Amino acid sequence: MTDQLLFKFPSKKVYLKEDFYVSPSNQEAYDFINYWPKWFKRIANIFGPSGSGKSHLVSIFKKKTSTLIVQSNEINDQIFLKF
Repeated sequence: MTDQLLFKFPSKKVYLKEDFYVSPSNQEAYDFINYWPKWFKRIANIFGPSGSGKSHLVSIFKKKTSTLIVQSNEINDQIFLKF
C-alpha cells in the first residue's frame, strides 16, 4: 500500500489575538481594532477577500467590547433599530 491515508479530525476555529499574524497588508486594520475605544466614530465595517483575517479581527474586537455583528444578507430595518 503506497497511498497516504487522510484523517479528518474535528476542529474548532479559535481566533486568539496572539495568533493573529500582523503583516504590512493588515497592519492598519489591526491597529484600528486595537485603537478602540478612541475611535472617532463608534462603527466599523470590516471587508476583504476570503482568508484575509476578517473573522480573526472581529473575534479580537468582540473580546474588547459589546458588538452587533451583522451579515450583509441580514440587513433590515430591525437591525438598524438595534443600533
